[in-house]
Amino acid sequence: MIRISTIRSLSLGFLLLGGSPLAAREWWVSTTGDDGSAGTKGAPWGTLAKANGEVQAGDTVTLLAGRHEGMIAPKLSGEAGKRIVYRAAEPWAAVVVGKKGTSDPLVVLGRRNHVSVADLTLDGEAKHNWFALDKSHHIAISGCTMRRARRTAQATYCEQLRLVDNVFRCDQVGGNMLVLRECSYVLFEGNNLSRVGHSPLQITTCRNVIVRANCFRNPWGRNYEFWASGRLLIEDNIVTQARDSGHSADSRAKNLYIDGIYRHNRIFGNLHTPLNSGPYMPMGAKPTSYFREPFRLLNSRIYGNVIADNLGNGWQFAGVNISLNVFCNNILAGNDWTANGTQLMVSDRISRDNRFLNNLLAGREPDGAVVQYGDSYLTVPEVEKRTPVLRGFWTEFGGNV
Repeated sequence: MIRISTIRSLSLGFLLLGGSPLAAREWWVSTTGDDGSAGTKGAPWGTLAKANGEVQAGDTVTLLAGRHEGMIAPKLSGEAGKRIVYRAAEPWAAVVVGKKGTSDPLVVLGRRNHVSVADLTLDGEAKHNWFALDKSHHIAISGCTMRRARRTAQATYCEQLRLVDNVFRCDQVGGNMLVLRECSYVLFEGNNLSRVGHSPLQITTCRNVIVRANCFRNPWGRNYEFWASGRLLIEDNIVTQARDSGHSADSRAKNLYIDGIYRHNRIFGNLHTPLNSGPYMPMGAKPTSYFREPFRLLNSRIYGNVIADNLGNGWQFAGVNISLNVFCNNILAGNDWTANGTQLMVSDRISRDNRFLNNLLAGREPDGAVVQYGDSYLTVPEVEKRTPVLRGFWTEFGGNV
């Protein structure tokens, strides 16, 4: 008979050891391992599939250097405070390449939560896209190098998503590289994006998104498309090298959002106009589609940016659905340097309730025309004279130099 005191002693020891028979574990995977092994560093497993089936909340899967076929797709989710982590033993030395004979994504997280992927190389080898994230939350992909994608990497209907300190290089002339759609509470920070034909990053119908301290440098087309989204904070980014390419891959990064802040960005060295806000009704729009209304720029603040030395004018505003925005305290200099020296283009079709205040506009010549306002090319004093002061204080253009 087991004495009660013995049971109490066992219970106390159980609690001191962590309160769970399944404490967090670290599993190891090697290209020369064996799935029949223990999964330790000294006796690693041989496949990602084995790790996917065994990993539980709080576990870490460490990939040793080499070329790993298959996908990251854990059978279970992590938990708050007990994330499932896939990582490389040495940054970028573990290369995930996908399963032979398939076009499956390299990371698949559908209805999975609290999962991190770190320091891997994801190589699509022109056969696979990097990731497909759907209806998941608390997902982080950080410190990874991603290259040679076949299709667009997508995150759809996700919350609490972090894409941080990655290198994205699609190496495909056509299509988009990354699409975030119907996501909320997203941090996209410290990434480097290049080499795709249409758009490196497309943010569509998302809410509460931070795009911070990234380097957008796409010499094959535009640098990004942000549209039909609300409460975007876009700050401290570099936007450079965009080129006016064929089909719809022009140089203009699209800024069409609601209640956004665009601040402290550096936009320079683009090979045509780098930024625009031109509302339109997208192709395929319908009441039940994620494209269900015109793209527009509303109630946003654009300030503290430097837009300089671009081949086209610095920013184009055109279209009736541009309203209640403030463009202030920006520096626009040396743009449109092979033509008229126009720094800012404002269509006479946009709403008259936008404000352009306290900006520095420097063209090719002192006191030259720097603003295209409708069909007219105007100096700063001319454009400010054309837009009258209302009620003694409110004006569309004011305080610019």
